[in-house]
Amino acid sequence: ALSPSGNYLAYTHRKNSRDFWQIHLKDMKSNTSFQLTDESVKHFSPTWSPDGNTLYFTKGADDICSIWQADISSGFENVIYKEITNCGDLRSMSPIAVDKHNEWLYFSKIINKKQFIITRYNLINGIEEPLSIPGKIGFGDYSLALSPDNQWLAFLRRTSTVENQIVLLNLHTKEVEILSNFYQVLFRISWERDSHHIWFINAHNQAN
Repeated sequence: ALSPSGNYLAYTHRKNSRDFWQIHLKDMKSNTSFQLTDESVKHFSPTWSPDGNTLYFTKGADDICSIWQADISSGFENVIYKEITNCGDLRSMSPIAVDKHNEWLYFSKIINKKQFIITRYNLINGIEEPLSIPGKIGFGDYSLALSPDNQWLAFLRRTSTVENQIVLLNLHTKEVEILSNFYQVLFRISWERDSHHIWFINAHNQAN
């Protein structure tokens, strides 16, 4: 995740398979990197606040997932960490997103270790709201991307072991539309800056 200023790149890293995934930051001007987290749990899905003062990420073990923030407004020597909300009862690599007003945080919450549900959390008043209702079968809604204009939330839904869908949610009307069905495993989707196009990697490792 590139910071809004373009000065820092946040990413997950581990040296070997025995280490825990940690959040690292790269200074794009000096080309130097440093580690932001160091706890013995897995850290994933870094994303920036609109002003670049806060980095959000998930933290989890085998039976818990939580979303945290790292406040870096006072410099990297005085980072303040704070737990934001719970994201389920199983660790998750699902991406998270924050709107341009730093009001809503969007994530996939896993319920009973079985199914993901698209959820949003209000960073101002602490209200949590489920946004999707996946079918009774399948893995659920496991990956998301917020459009740059904050009008749409696109997400991936696995309806069976072989079928996935790209689903579009209108954040104003809450209407849901299935855009496409795929008989392949999809992991991430991304918006173009015009908020009119969605990118994904197909089964042949081609950008679509």
